[in-house]
Amino acid sequence: MTDQIQDLDACWSRIGVAGDHSCELLEKAVHCRNCHVYADAANRNLQRPVNPGYLREWAEHFRAPQVAAEHHVVLLRRTERAFQDAALAEADARAQRVVDAVFVVADGVEVAVAE
Repeated sequence: MTDQIQDLDACWSRIGVAGDHSCELLEKAVHCRNCHVYADAANRNLQRPVNPGYLREWAEHFRAPQVAAEHHVVLLRRTERAFQDAALAEADARAQRVVDAVFVVADGVEVAVAE
């Protein structure tokens, strides 16, 4: 671990959303991920030096021949009739909800009250 990572002040876990929420910037930022302190820490983390072994492993990974992946595709298609049936079913469901409702008249205004 580099000194840069060790010196990182992970305030989000102490006073931020993962901590006691006492951070003065939290009210404005709403969440630590919206705060400049959190963004600066992310930049430092992404810019840190990496060891040569890490680079070598990834170079080998991308140098290796790619194995063709097997893909499965399911194609669903609704016909015009299916759309009509779905629309009629929704209309029937709405009508049934109205039929199942109890109508109450209050001050001359009819109000539907669901049972």
